[in-house]
Amino acid sequence: MILRATLRTLLLAFATMALCGCGKGHWENKEIIHGYKGEARRNPFLACQRLLEENDYDTTATRTLDEMPDPYDTLFVAAESVYSAGRARYFLDWARDGGHLVFALRGGTHLQNDWKQADLDLSDLFKSKSPEDSPLLAELDLSVNDRRKETELTYDGLVLEFPGVTGLQFDRPRGDATILGDPFAAAMVSVPHGRGQVTILVDAHCLRNRYLGDHDHGDFLLTLANYRDYGTFWFLLSAKVSFLGLLWSRAWMPVLCLVLLVLFWLWKNLPRFGPYLAPLETHSRKFSEHVDMAGRFLWRRRNTGELLAPLRRRVLHAFSRALGLRPDTPPEEVARRIAERTGLEEKRVRFALTAVNIRDATQLTQTVRDLQKLHSQRP
Repeated sequence: MILRATLRTLLLAFATMALCGCGKGHWENKEIIHGYKGEARRNPFLACQRLLEENDYDTTATRTLDEMPDPYDTLFVAAESVYSAGRARYFLDWARDGGHLVFALRGGTHLQNDWKQADLDLSDLFKSKSPEDSPLLAELDLSVNDRRKETELTYDGLVLEFPGVTGLQFDRPRGDATILGDPFAAAMVSVPHGRGQVTILVDAHCLRNRYLGDHDHGDFLLTLANYRDYGTFWFLLSAKVSFLGLLWSRAWMPVLCLVLLVLFWLWKNLPRFGPYLAPLETHSRKFSEHVDMAGRFLWRRRNTGELLAPLRRRVLHAFSRALGLRPDTPPEEVARRIAERTGLEEKRVRFALTAVNIRDATQLTQTVRDLQKLHSQRP
């Protein structure tokens, strides 16, 4: 209650100071663009799909592939989806059978927000160290360097924009490749692979919804589709990303506040490891107090046999010599003889002498009374 009242007072004081500090303000209207909504926000290549469909191509956008597309289809894949050498060979084997694999090192996932100045760096969230370290590049003897400087390139009379400074180059010379840009720092490399084709883009920036209408990016998309002028153009939008890593990267402040709130709640509501200890007494206890404490301890532990043992030994000792009882006399015979001698019901005598683990307090009290009565009627 005291803590709640204190917090209420602090909030009221803060609100009062905030209202009193308001003076004549200056209002200024600013337009803030948040980006697309609906399907265009979930699918960064929705504009590509519609452009292809207008040109009589079938398209499909999916986040998972239960099975690979048919041969001779075109499959657009982000580097974040190809996170192991085995998965890279899986896609390349599909291309070898006749498919066209379009592989984007950057800008190929739905996680990127094109309307923010600083995009999320996904390199720390995926299983591979970075998209440039993709095992698919190693399978094709390609490597990435930072030699490329130009952002606008020309390809078959088309003007394209590829941001960034990274470029592709072959580790071994190859004469059957189609290269966009500097041969040693290419923005795009397309090579035959078996009966199919593999195209590597350093950045899929030009194909995303926001930038497809710039320069000749739309015509460039149709050029990619014309590698296979029949079949379906697939967009694989998935990315194998750690949910906790993504949550921390995008919302670390509310997550931290939630963690602190949970810790505070636990500190406030969790029970103690034990009750408060009473102050230590400097004087010595009486013998009866020790007996009382021992009895309470045994009762809490449900060890009634130890509680009744002294009374039972006293009763048996009193009747053993008078009735000729021996240590090996069965308990039933002992109870019968004592009952005949005292007149107490045999069942009650047997229970008083042999019962263990008595849980009912009333029954325990009655048993103690029976033992005291037997002792008072000793011979």
